Amino acid sequence: MGGSTDVDEAFKWMIQKANGGDFLVIRATGTDAYNSYIYDLAKSIGKPLNSVSKIVGDDLIRAGSDSSLIDKINKAEGIFFAGGNQADYVDFLEGSPALTALNNRITQGIPFGGTSAGTMIQGDHIYDSISAGSTTLDSKQR
Repeated sequence: MGGSTDVDEAFKWMIQKANGGDFLVIRATGTDAYNSYIYDLAKSIGKPLNSVSKIVGDDLIRAGSDSSLIDKINKAEGIFFAGGNQADYVDFLEGSPALTALNNRITQGIPFGGTSAGTMIQGDHIYDSISAGSTTLDSKQR
């Protein structure tokens, strides 16, 4: 999803692939609003989930090594990244045990998704404003 309204069909696909397991929402900031939305959507399509939980990385550098987060990643049957600032996710994940756990889950074939920054961090290539020393990217062409 790009960063606008949530797309029920995308969540339904993830829910189907999660096989009734635990669904994890990872956020750089925000609330637990996705929890009830995903849980209720799963029930409405006859594919109830075991649980839906969220992790908000208040101290993102520390969160990448947090054993409770890594345990939730290892047990999750679906993982969704909320939006926010891509730099927060880069700080949180770069070189961390959490990134290793996430990559292992990707290899195991569980569904991943995201919106806005949560989508962008999942691509093969991203604009890294941290390395660029800026928070914006301007084109020289108009």
